[in-house]
Amino acid sequence: MAATLCAPVAVNAQITIGSGLIPDPSAILDLKSQDPTLNVEGVSATQGLLLPRVQLTAAHLAAPMAAHVKGMFVYNTVYSGANADAVSPGLYYNNGTRWVKAAQEGTNWFYMPSIVLDVTDYPSTTKSVPLYTRFEQQFTNVATRSMGAPAVLKSIPAATDIYYYVTGYDSDVFSNINIDANGNLTYTVDPSKVSEATYMNIVFVLK
Repeated sequence: MAATLCAPVAVNAQITIGSGLIPDPSAILDLKSQDPTLNVEGVSATQGLLLPRVQLTAAHLAAPMAAHVKGMFVYNTVYSGANADAVSPGLYYNNGTRWVKAAQEGTNWFYMPSIVLDVTDYPSTTKSVPLYTRFEQQFTNVATRSMGAPAVLKSIPAATDIYYYVTGYDSDVFSNINIDANGNLTYTVDPSKVSEATYMNIVFVLK
């Protein structure tokens, strides 16, 4: 049986793996092959990068790694953990203290689930509401579900994995609107202006 060895090419401490081609000058490691049918450098029709496939235990735990390492990428294969620390199959990176699921284009934002804001006290007063906590409660205290659905949603982002936006509100009723990095909303309300049309639209965007 014949064996083919594809040795790495090193240039000024840079490495190409997959062919004898010179690495890109901006890359420390360049995975590069040459498709003989197309004769185009750097093009491969049948090969890709396969990341380590691991079974993460929870977003806040390094396991199965020995420690959190900022910048590490893995592909998680299991559902595990609970609530904000739940993980699901997909690509994850480590931010130095926890695993964060890589956002997918087109699916990284959603509206805050409907909640009732306190607008009742007289006179005008400042209110606060923990948006993330209210969001988490709605996804962990499920009233009913479809057949076969798990009792608790398995993948809920952490509070600091979300950007919070107020995209529109009744300016006659609300003022001094602020949201901190943990999703805690504060606002001033004028109860005398409240009507059936009073609203505030809140959008969550995954980082």
